[in-house]
Amino acid sequence: MSDRKDGPFKLPASVADYMNDKAISTAVDTLLSNPSKHRPSDLKWGDLADYHAATLAALTVKYDFIRCLSDLFGSVWSPLLDDTPEYTLVDLDEAYEWNWGLDFSADHLWDEGEWVQAYQSQTDNSVLLLGICIDSTRNRFQASFCACDSEGNAKYTEGDKASFPNWEYDQDTEYWYSKPALGQFVNGSIDIANFKDEALLPIFKTLKDHRQA
Repeated sequence: MSDRKDGPFKLPASVADYMNDKAISTAVDTLLSNPSKHRPSDLKWGDLADYHAATLAALTVKYDFIRCLSDLFGSVWSPLLDDTPEYTLVDLDEAYEWNWGLDFSADHLWDEGEWVQAYQSQTDNSVLLLGICIDSTRNRFQASFCACDSEGNAKYTEGDKASFPNWEYDQDTEYWYSKPALGQFVNGSIDIANFKDEALLPIFKTLKDHRQA
């Protein structure tokens, strides 16, 4: 996980341009949607170097986006993790073995725009799945979480809505998602401190209450 960053979170310039400029996003998506890596049929010798340079630029956007997911995850979730030291990060290999559907391949991270990490409590073996999802078409992000007991059962479900007023519950995935309006980027940045106040503080309180119960 990336280190916590205080203050507004700013998108990398390449990612902000991709999210806000339709011509750029169309060009990048077109270049990256060629899985066979075959040259376009109408490409001329004189255009070959420029085509490969453009493909490299598109790949740079893709990997800048992946880095952005990781950095945003750290900025959003570090306050909660700092406040709940009993939860430790599950090793990547172990997280895959537990079959939570986590996928950290570059193609998946780019296509789904989602970064999820797993943490396990050292006191009761419960698991906390924390995520970040960037919706590049709507210029916003949502945080997500799922708290499970040691048997893999969700600890907070539809009946706990009152505890999470700025979150929406998905019965299919058993994840909670922050309300979209809270994660709107403005001029390529967002106030993480405000997001913490609006969305994260209820989670702090609920987890603390359960630990003390």
